[in-house]
Amino acid sequence: MEYKTNLFGDVRAEADSKMLDAAFYESADYLSLTESSDRTIIVGRRGTGKSALCYKLEKKWRQEKGTKVIRLTPDEAQMIGLREIANLFGEKFSHIKAGTRIAWRYAIYMEVITALSSHYKFDKTSIPETLAERLKVWRGKTKRRCRKTQKNIERSYS
Repeated sequence: MEYKTNLFGDVRAEADSKMLDAAFYESADYLSLTESSDRTIIVGRRGTGKSALCYKLEKKWRQEKGTKVIRLTPDEAQMIGLREIANLFGEKFSHIKAGTRIAWRYAIYMEVITALSSHYKFDKTSIPETLAERLKVWRGKTKRRCRKTQKNIERSYS
């Protein structure tokens, strides 16, 4: 059986940098992200262009001196693990929604801090003792990230 080349590139944008380099449309929204000094977090549903946008932004920002790009990509186990965390907030949808948002924010902050902690200037900063302790726990290799988030939330509620 003979397969024809897909003229639109690979189904997954992250697997087709050649096509992204050739066909990515630099919209006004994209340009405003590249020109802004704000810190950017890209979140969205499947198929909305997150990977393409991340690829182009990361490529541009990595060329800029003094810019640190941190890419966080949760795996399926972490997504499934959210169910356990959601159970901590009861059965009311508004509580579950609020609680999981807090859990995600915490996880994002800890991942960013973990990535920044490898920078040579990090050791010269004065970080609060509690943050240093949480960072140590977060970095531990024996537990999954989602489980760590759940434990930290449980500790906060007890």
